[in-house]
Amino acid sequence: METLVSKKPPNDVGNGADRPRKATAATHKALITRNLRLAFGEVAGEPVPDRFMDLLERIDTAEDKRS
Repeated sequence: METLVSKKPPNDVGNGADRPRKATAATHKALITRNLRLAFGEVAGEPVPDRFMDLLERIDTAEDKRS
């Protein structure tokens, strides 16, 4: 995980290539976003398990009965 955090953000974020970079909110957001995608991108693409979908359906049915 250390290597993910220490890498520089994409070149399109920051003050430009001609000046030294300042740590800005946009730079931090870009680093965080990239690292989350690297860490969880594969998991986010996995299908939702059937048992979880069944649970959500039961919750929806119970809520419909209440209203």
